[in-house]
Amino acid sequence: MSDNDLSLLGKVISSFGQFEWRRGGSVDPNWQKRHPERNYNSYPYFFSWRYKNPNPLIDQAIIDAVESFRGNVKWHVLHKHRDLGGTNWCIEPRKA
Repeated sequence: MSDNDLSLLGKVISSFGQFEWRRGGSVDPNWQKRHPERNYNSYPYFFSWRYKNPNPLIDQAIIDAVESFRGNVKWHVLHKHRDLGGTNWCIEPRKA
């Protein structure tokens, strides 16, 4: 997945609702700054977000779409409900 693909994925995911926040790439930029000695080209890409107004039907549709995708890389969706409200979501490659 390239940065351009991440941009497209972000556009698709944002079409279902407004983001409260989002992040994508291979590694958190703050982590890269703290560890510049590492080669991050081999790290897998991910896309994370939280909707301002979540919709359980949309959430399930995204999970179903990602989990049913058939390609060279298997992807999955992680999510964590927050005590303060909302759910943080992440699409990333499934570990072998």
